Amino acid sequence: MVSSARLRRAEERVRNARPYVEHMERIFSLIASAVAGDVLHQLAEVRPAVLRTGFLVLSSDRGLCGSYNTNLLRAVESHAAGVHGEKVIYAAGRTARDYFRRRKWNIAREFVNISFHLEYREIKNIVDAAAGDFLA
Repeated sequence: MVSSARLRRAEERVRNARPYVEHMERIFSLIASAVAGDVLHQLAEVRPAVLRTGFLVLSSDRGLCGSYNTNLLRAVESHAAGVHGEKVIYAAGRTARDYFRRRKWNIAREFVNISFHLEYREIKNIVDAAAGDFLA
């Protein structure tokens, strides 16, 4: 009962954020088309060859999220099967970390004991780690 209420609230937050995300995509698309080849940021550069692919996997630390975690991990495995080169995992959540550790995947960074209500500093730590490794 409690987990279904939490899931409904989380789904509602996602639905409420959708217009914002769509608007941001339009803005980024307009900016990208306006620069016509001039790169604004290192993260926007086209790279000649992809040698390493990182997967940011956001799972739960604990709780009644079994089907979410199962579907998430299955989707990562499925997507990773079509990727060539080195694969690294950025595991946010104990479930993802344990799953990929048992399967001997290369875990670049792990973030566990994340609060239910993410704070900006937690998100910034995760994004900074992934972006920093991407730019290195």
